[in-house]
Amino acid sequence: MKILFIISDLETGGAEIQLYKLVEKVHEQYTIKVISLVSIGDVGRKLFALGIPVTAMGMKRGNLFGTSFFKLLSEIKKYKPDVVHTWMYHANLIGGLAAKLVNVKKIIWSIHQFDLTRQFNSAATLLVIKAGAFLSRLVPDQVICVSESVNKNHIAYGYFSKKMLVVPNGIDTNTFHFIETARKEVLMELGLADDLVLVGFFCRYHPIKDHAGFLMAFAKLKEDTTFSNVHAILAGGNVNNTNTELVQIIENLELSSYIHMLGNRDDMPRLMSSIDLFVNASFNEAFSLVLGEAMACMVPSVSTIDGDPAGIVDKKELLVPAGKPDEMEAVMHSAILKMKNVDSWTELRVNCRAKIVEHYGLDAIVEHYRQIWAN
Repeated sequence: MKILFIISDLETGGAEIQLYKLVEKVHEQYTIKVISLVSIGDVGRKLFALGIPVTAMGMKRGNLFGTSFFKLLSEIKKYKPDVVHTWMYHANLIGGLAAKLVNVKKIIWSIHQFDLTRQFNSAATLLVIKAGAFLSRLVPDQVICVSESVNKNHIAYGYFSKKMLVVPNGIDTNTFHFIETARKEVLMELGLADDLVLVGFFCRYHPIKDHAGFLMAFAKLKEDTTFSNVHAILAGGNVNNTNTELVQIIENLELSSYIHMLGNRDDMPRLMSSIDLFVNASFNEAFSLVLGEAMACMVPSVSTIDGDPAGIVDKKELLVPAGKPDEMEAVMHSAILKMKNVDSWTELRVNCRAKIVEHYGLDAIVEHYRQIWAN
């Protein structure tokens, strides 16, 4: 079977990494090609390393149906795929229409976003989403959503309910597992003492991730001298000392001695295994891949509840409304105090991984995709 994946872009992000993980699992069973509407990006280079053909269309904003669209039509015709599987809104619309025009037999869309508001989407993106809702009756054979909340949100927005299907993101639990030596290694790398409590906040710098909210909650936590030994590790795209906006927030909150920014990392299982508590402060998440990965590494997690994190986090008392730093601080405060009860905290750590393995293991999710492509 020949499968063509069309994705909006291949710069590093949760949806892009999920595509890479899927292709990595199935590329020996199927003939696969990947087309990025914009650029090759870091994820495209990783696909190249697997031996996957990757092509970038170089599309520009505001010119989605120009010469690059005709180039896309030509690429699909030449490849003659049995299945075109598009990934994210712009690819769903543009790739789906192109596949329909050249009579591809099976077209599948994938939706990886929960939020449909103007606050976190441009007017142009909302127009693409609305066009997708209209065309969802005509173009795709199925529309895959990464969580139940995403599914419900898009049906309410006008997507055709009879074609909607939920397949959650899969966590590679062979890669993401607790590494016993990690804590000592990371503390040594950062020049920190071994008696610290480490809080992890790992995501790209973007308003939807609410770095400011997390830092305000962390600053309030530090007001209590009981938590003088608590430090935070931040990692992700543009999360480093060159980000003047982020640096200014940290300095204004007088946190410079307690915050360690590491930027993009390629050793996330090791980094996650080094921390005591993971925090997700996002205003909404379709499916928080990094939250699941942290839990697979046996890290209890505090999370906001918009989107599907409430279904992932094992304990309801670790959940907090988005955009409420005071409430987040209270939950972090409580969680760190509970670490003193070693037996119950160890049980929580074990249960975190068990839940991810049982419900979100990558192998089971990949099997869902195999069945969808075959049927």
